[in-house]
Amino acid sequence: MTFEQERAQIRRHLEAAIRLQRESWDEALAIQQLTTNYDRDFYALVAELAGAFTDNEAITADVINSLFAPHPVIYPESALVQ
Repeated sequence: MTFEQERAQIRRHLEAAIRLQRESWDEALAIQQLTTNYDRDFYALVAELAGAFTDNEAITADVINSLFAPHPVIYPESALVQ
């Protein structure tokens, strides 16, 4: 393989990697918007989960539930100490 052929292959792989990374960012942003959890770094979370899960491994409900921002507990007025 010539140097120019190697460069062309590297360019193709690099372009594909960049495109996939951008798509990953878009998907992470969509998760963040759906969960309204803006205190979390979803880009880092996706990278972490990508390394932790296998391709066929199911994402558990616990993982999904952990993505939502904590909601404040609202007590009825009758429960407030006066």
